[in-house]
Amino acid sequence: MFDDESARHVARFMGDEALACQVLSDDHANALQTGRPPIIRFIIPEQFAWEQKLIDDYYDYRYRQVLDPLYEQMRQWETGELRHYDIDRAIHATHKKNQELYSLFTNQRDFLVRLIQMDRDWFEPWLVEHPAPEGVALVWPF
Repeated sequence: MFDDESARHVARFMGDEALACQVLSDDHANALQTGRPPIIRFIIPEQFAWEQKLIDDYYDYRYRQVLDPLYEQMRQWETGELRHYDIDRAIHATHKKNQELYSLFTNQRDFLVRLIQMDRDWFEPWLVEHPAPEGVALVWPF
């Protein structure tokens, strides 16, 4: 639930993130009512932070699928194992895949979050490590 600014406040509450979250949320609500500055400037809702982590991790996963083979081919070209023609074709193919990924990741956020969840081979293991916060509707009944 915390951004970098608020995460440092957790230590003030003996590492109790739930308590820190509650205090900072209450302070933020009070500050809005009274017009005083809050302890922190803003709080990132837990659902938004979870979705952003999902998008960021999937982005990294998909781009590594596209760029890692090109990296290896560049190394082969550098050592003379591939001809100029071969590396030119590899760059062109990577560019086409990159355009497809650009198209994927420029979709609206809510659609992208649902679409990522449909890649079950990737999403199910990711979900084990990053459980969805309360209130997040998953595409599949995991």
